[in-house]
Amino acid sequence: MQDAGLAGTLKTYDGCYVPRFIERDPEGSISLHTWGIAIDMDAATNYRGIRGTMD
Repeated sequence: MQDAGLAGTLKTYDGCYVPRFIERDPEGSISLHTWGIAIDMDAATNYRGIRGTMD
């Protein structure tokens, strides 16, 4: 983020490790957060299923 010049647009860091299924559905896929290959930023305004905020 810093190297890309985007650090000023980040308001919160909301974690990256969550051992769970996507949408908590055991029939679904495992969350990318489980593997540590996804992170949440500004989660309050960019949660799954909405058109989030874009700075």
